[in-house]
Amino acid sequence: MGIMRLVVLVLLAVSFSSCLTLNGKKEKLPKGVEQFKVDLDNDMIAEVVEVTDRFDAQADALVTITKKDKEPSKNKVNTFTVPGRFTKIQFIDLNNNDYKQIVVYYEAKGMLALVIYDIKDNRLSRLFTAESSCGVDGDFDSGLSRVKIGKNKSGTADCSTEQLDTWELWAWSGEKFIKEH
Repeated sequence: MGIMRLVVLVLLAVSFSSCLTLNGKKEKLPKGVEQFKVDLDNDMIAEVVEVTDRFDAQADALVTITKKDKEPSKNKVNTFTVPGRFTKIQFIDLNNNDYKQIVVYYEAKGMLALVIYDIKDNRLSRLFTAESSCGVDGDFDSGLSRVKIGKNKSGTADCSTEQLDTWELWAWSGEKFIKEH
C-alpha cells in the first residue's frame, strides 16, 4: 500500500511539473517553455530559470534567469540564447562550493552542442562551448567534471561506431576546462 501511494504521488508531481504558480494560482506554461527553480548563487533564494524554445520564430532557445526581489521592479534578469533546438539543461557545481553553473544542451545545423555558463554577482560568463556532429556529453556526476566530444575519422562525415575515431575529453581544472591527452 505504501508503494502505491508513492507511485500516485510521483504521477501527481509529474502531471503538475508543467505548471507555474502565479499569485497563488496554478498556471500552465506555454508550449515550448520549461521552467526550473534553483539556487544558483548559494543565497538561499531560488532563481527562476526559464527556457523558451523559439524554434518557430528564431530557430533558437532563449534562457532567462530571474533573481526575485521583494520589490518586483528590482528583479534582476539575465538572458542568453543557444542557436538551435533545446534538448536538456543541467545545474552543476564544478567547484563543490554550492555555486551552480548552467549547462544547456542543444542541436543546431546537424551538430550536437553544449554551452556552460557561470553566474556571479548577477553577471553571466561563458565557461565552455563544445559541438560535434558525432555527439557531445557531459559527465558531471562522477566528480571528474568532464565534457566528451565525439570525433570522427578524418575526412568522413559518418559518425557510426565503425567511423567514430575517439572521444576528445576536456576536464575541469578548477578554473577552466583543459583538454586531456
